[in-house]
Order: sequence, then structure tokens, then C-alpha cells
Amino acid sequence: MSFYVATTMFAAGTYGAVNKRKGAMANANERRRAARESLITAGFNIRERTIEGQRTQFGVLEQGGAVSQKIAIAGKQAEGSAKASMGGGGALVETGSNRATLTSIAQTAVAEQTNVIIQTKNQIKAVARDTSNANKSEWRNAKLNQEQQNRIASREKSAANKQFTSDMAETTLSA
Repeated sequence: MSFYVATTMFAAGTYGAVNKRKGAMANANERRRAARESLITAGFNIRERTIEGQRTQFGVLEQGGAVSQKIAIAGKQAEGSAKASMGGGGALVETGSNRATLTSIAQTAVAEQTNVIIQTKNQIKAVARDTSNANKSEWRNAKLNQEQQNRIASREKSAANKQFTSDMAETTLSA
């Protein structure tokens, strides 16, 4: 009779220890899965942020081009108005102070266009830099999280194996 009781106690203890170990292992595996998913999510976020950054850069480029074009048109209009008023007075447009006035109008338009182009280039670089920094930061944080979760999962598995060994020894002794 005591043999059957001891066998039943051993079987019940083994069953409990195995199930406790399975639960701890499942928790550790879930940590590893969540860590892997965080990397996948970070990769997706980085791709989307890069696309959005490129769209923003194209938008900045379009705006800069439009402003530059408006400046060029305004410069040509100012030059045409000046030529018309100079020619209306009977003076030769291509000589003396008239020529200096036209040159000044053209130089002003070119300088304004150059400033717009430089500002546009700097804005595009700033958007690219911000996007790159955000992407690097997100990937770094995701990698650190993955490493931390994997370390915790390894410790949980090790603890589960040690606890299983301890539970089995206790079950054997009690049976």
C-alpha cells in the first residue's frame, strides 16, 4: 500500500514540477517573442519615418523652387518696367546709369534666389538629419530592449531549470 502512495506522490510531484517549469519557460519564450516583435516594429517605424522624411524634403524643395521662381519672375518684371520707363524718356537703355540700374535689379534678384536656394538646401539637410537621428535612436532603443528582454528570459529559463531540479529532489525525498 505504501508503495502505491509513494508512487502516486512521486507522480503528482513530478507532474506539478513539470507544469511549473513549462509555465516559466513559456514566460521566457514570450519575453523573447516580444523582444523580437519590438525590433520588427522599430524597423517598420523607421521605414515609415524615412518615407515621411523624404516627402517632407520634396515638399521643402517644391516650396523653395516656387519661391525662387517667383523671385525670378519679379526680377524680370522689375527689369522690364525699368526698361520701359527708361525707354519712355528717350534715353538709351543699355548705357550709363540706366545700365547700372538694370544690373542692380538683376543682381538683387540673383542674390535673393541664391538665399532661397541655400535656405532650401539647409532645410532639406535638417529634415534628413532629424529623420536619421530619430531612426538611429529608435533602432538603438529597440536593440537595447531586445538584449535586456533576452537576458531576463535566459535568467528565467535558468531559474526554471534550477527550480525543476529542486522540485524533483523534494518530490523524490518526500515520496
